[in-house]
Amino acid sequence: HVALFLVVASTYGRAGREPPASIDQVLTDFPHVLPGGVGVVLNERAVMPSCCCGLEHWSEWRRFLTTGQSPWTGHDPAPLVEAQDDVVQIWSDGGMGQKPHETPITFSRSAFELAVEAAAQDLRVFLKPLRAWLNVRAPQASAKFVSKFAASFVRV
Repeated sequence: HVALFLVVASTYGRAGREPPASIDQVLTDFPHVLPGGVGVVLNERAVMPSCCCGLEHWSEWRRFLTTGQSPWTGHDPAPLVEAQDDVVQIWSDGGMGQKPHETPITFSRSAFELAVEAAAQDLRVFLKPLRAWLNVRAPQASAKFVSKFAASFVRV
């Protein structure tokens, strides 16, 4: 998983440019965006992030708990996150101002908080294998790379 992550981190958003030849080159132009984001899955239903939504937006899900403002989830179909009392609803559309059409995935606020914290924990846990992999293959850059990744994407 770490090697795949490093391939993506060193090539994503660099269309038309030579990929970096070393970890030091990746550090020079460290990525500020990564594809993906937060997906919500409950039983057989899933609401996945849309285009232009990346991992860099994950902490907006945590911020939603205090501000009530839907996190950026991309456009087309632009998922929407809403809170009403102690219920959080995640719609597969509606995030660009239109009325949602689908039935939302619904969580209690406490279950939603636990899920957001689990996502944060997954990112924190990933730091350990990332550091271990880099310590073996690029020890001179390991600490700096892990620090930059944590500052940009983990934000504990």
